[in-house]
Amino acid sequence: IHSIGLIGGIFMFAVYLQPSLRRLSVSIYFRCVAIFSALENIFYIFFITREIIQGPKWSLLSCKLTFYLLNVSSSCLVWFEVVAGFDRCLTIVFQHKSKFIRNRLFQRILVIFIIFYNFSTNLTDLIFYKIVSMTKNRFNKTDVIQFCQLENENILFLISFVNSSAIPFVLMLILTIITFIGVLKAHKKVKSSITTEHAAR
Repeated sequence: IHSIGLIGGIFMFAVYLQPSLRRLSVSIYFRCVAIFSALENIFYIFFITREIIQGPKWSLLSCKLTFYLLNVSSSCLVWFEVVAGFDRCLTIVFQHKSKFIRNRLFQRILVIFIIFYNFSTNLTDLIFYKIVSMTKNRFNKTDVIQFCQLENENILFLISFVNSSAIPFVLMLILTIITFIGVLKAHKKVKSSITTEHAAR
């Protein structure tokens, strides 16, 4: 599944590199979505492959870095989808006041801010992930199994849920509603102008 997701991310990135789509202001955000989607799947593939080859044996560094980068990729992916929705909302609803979103400098600053924000908010992974060892007896042989486990799991899960799920979901819902209302108003305006034009004839 993650291999398919990786291929999909690569194809998505290639699609938004096409000149016709690259001109769109939203293109840079969808390319970022594609990049972080591919990275997320790469880390999942690494994690699964590592478990198959090495078994449940972790070093502290690989434990912290694997889950940190995985969570950063996942949260960046979500936030770039939110920004893409924000871009579309401004473009559709506030056409005459949204010229700034096409500014390349503005777009790059926004991309850097989102990446920095998510790298910062997930720093708790580098602090609270730890190695837990336990022994297991099988066939008169004692095996040491190591797990990568999160301390203060409930609190950190709540922080991650709010940052990567709850807030993005609420923002996407609000943007979708505003965009939908804007589309309805534009449709009524066009319909009204057509009706007026026919009446004038």
